[in-house]
Amino acid sequence: MQTNDRVERLKQLYIDLGGEPTSTERQHARRGDFPDEATVDERLGRVVERMRERYGFRTSLDRPALVTVVRGYYAGRSDAEVAAHLGVSPETVARARVNLHLFRPADTEATFDVDALRTLLDGGASVADAAAELGVAPSTAGEYAHVLRVQQDARVSGYRYPEEFEELLEVDTERLGRTYRTDRRTMEEVVD
Repeated sequence: MQTNDRVERLKQLYIDLGGEPTSTERQHARRGDFPDEATVDERLGRVVERMRERYGFRTSLDRPALVTVVRGYYAGRSDAEVAAHLGVSPETVARARVNLHLFRPADTEATFDVDALRTLLDGGASVADAAAELGVAPSTAGEYAHVLRVQQDARVSGYRYPEEFEELLEVDTERLGRTYRTDRRTMEEVVD
């Protein structure tokens, strides 16, 4: 029996069972085809929305702007460069980037001992109490406490979201992998 005969018999059987006499068309995408930039942006946007739903972070940046933050990070642009492109402050971009689990070493570089802040917060101290103990402004301690919380979220999720971004953007994961492995090792040493 030829393939066309089998297809026709299956179509007839389906129609006899109450189905429509049409069949689906073959997909147009061939193996090796790459999605266009708009499709990649849409997929990145869906990942961003899932993160917003899961973690409930707030930002003045809309979905396309957050996609720009993701793309800028992986393109090696600084927060200031992305901010200039979006017409917002570098602090707005940095906070959004952190909320998207995209970290830079500078995120935990401070004039005080960030590990001591982590220890105080893990021990149940409020941000204000930890700030007083460390001799820093509560707003400063709050900024770093936020980074520490988000790093912990990223660690618990196994850095799932950055991995999704990397896959969608076809990023050189060798270079970025070194950064994440270093961050993970640091986080594990601090937590353990």
